Amino acid sequence: MKAPENDRRDWGIVIAILLLGFLCIILAAGWAVRFSPRWRLDASMESMLDPNSDFLTSRPSGFVEPIDPSILTLPVWLNVFLTPGADYATRVPPPTSTPTPAVTPVIFATATRTDIPPTSTLVYFPSPTPTNPPNSKPSNTPGPGTFTSTPSRTPPVPPTFTWTPSNTPVTPTITWTPSNIPPPSADLSITKTDNSTSYVGGAWKDYVITVYNAGPSDVVGATVTDMFSPNFDPSFVDWGCAPSGGASCTSVGQGNITDTVNLPSGSSVTYNVRAQVVSNPSGDLVNTATVTEPAGIIDPNQANNSATDIDTLIVADPFPPGVEIGLPPDGNVYYFPQPPGSVPAALTLNITTVVNGDVGTPDLVYYEYLNNGFVYLDQVIIQISDGNNWYTVFYWGDEIRDTNTNMDYNLLPCPGTPPYPPIGCEPQSGSLYEPDERQIPPINFYPYSTDSRGVAIDLDIPGIPQGIYPYLRIIAPAGDADGQLEIDGIAAITP
Repeated sequence: MKAPENDRRDWGIVIAILLLGFLCIILAAGWAVRFSPRWRLDASMESMLDPNSDFLTSRPSGFVEPIDPSILTLPVWLNVFLTPGADYATRVPPPTSTPTPAVTPVIFATATRTDIPPTSTLVYFPSPTPTNPPNSKPSNTPGPGTFTSTPSRTPPVPPTFTWTPSNTPVTPTITWTPSNIPPPSADLSITKTDNSTSYVGGAWKDYVITVYNAGPSDVVGATVTDMFSPNFDPSFVDWGCAPSGGASCTSVGQGNITDTVNLPSGSSVTYNVRAQVVSNPSGDLVNTATVTEPAGIIDPNQANNSATDIDTLIVADPFPPGVEIGLPPDGNVYYFPQPPGSVPAALTLNITTVVNGDVGTPDLVYYEYLNNGFVYLDQVIIQISDGNNWYTVFYWGDEIRDTNTNMDYNLLPCPGTPPYPPIGCEPQSGSLYEPDERQIPPINFYPYSTDSRGVAIDLDIPGIPQGIYPYLRIIAPAGDADGQLEIDGIAAITP
């Protein structure tokens, strides 16, 4: 009987076909996994797949991402299994022509089984690094009794946070600031002078203007102004400025002054101005200089922020009749009236005298009226001028000795008829030594002759600079006894 042999042959064929089919399935699955751009692997407890086996770890870089062995469960009766319910998804291989894209994080689902201890709770890790080298397996040995699943590594312990204050307590320092702080204060002042009281046409004037800051605050940006009189020729007004004490100003300029200056406390600036008067001026020569503080500065004293210089124009009077100029007296007297009140009368004449330094020599003679052999000397003032200032050279009536003349009262006899009082002279008309209408013998006048009547005056006295003086002024002081001054003549003695 050959039936059993046929049966065995049939089973052999069936087994061969099954083996061939399984082989084909395995090969097809492998190629499908290799060439499929995206696939999913169901990793269950029954899969018995080792994610770190050569099958997966030998794939091209980026095809299968390494799996952290911490997701494995290690029952004693199995070799290596994936955590129950884990879902693993590969990422698409990056193109070779572009940079490798960011790694897609692996998401691990949490599953619970009754036969797995609760300590097998899964934790999400973005890209863990395997702690075991490839092809290594845990050395768990199955054994009898109760099975216990122990994780491959201890789950991370939540960090303990300790709060530390970021700001160390600071004790605040309170500085009190007054709400009403007074603005800076500086006392600015200005002075101006040309060292003269008079002027004439065509003359040159030299002004000195000084601006000073008495503090207490420094001043930045003060303004100095001076608008010069129309009696000056604007083409001939030049000035320069010299600072001191740390101040600053414009060094030179021409015409009117409008200058910005800086004045630290205690400093000053000085302007020197030289200007020429026009040939035919009129009225007084008035000039005012002003300093103005900048915004934000308070000047507590505004009264000294301006300075004015005034010069009086010298205008010569016509020669009065009866007054001999430069000639010997002839007895024809000019009665120069004294106006009522306290204002003196003045007669200005173009008589040139010279101050040359010859002390003790007469330079000018003033002739009074000779009456019955005596001169009754009137109170009188005689001055000379260089066009800028008037200088007094003789003053009878101020009770001050005129030692530069022959009318020094210490050299004169007491008035009246002898015998004279033993000590000095008796007061006359309220004056002790220089009363109005004092009787003086002709012998005491210049040139010491019986008919002399002249007051000889030496112009070389302290306070009068040497030079030429083209103007002479005769003043009749207020209070003349007969209300007039009797002038017989006046002459300049040429050296």
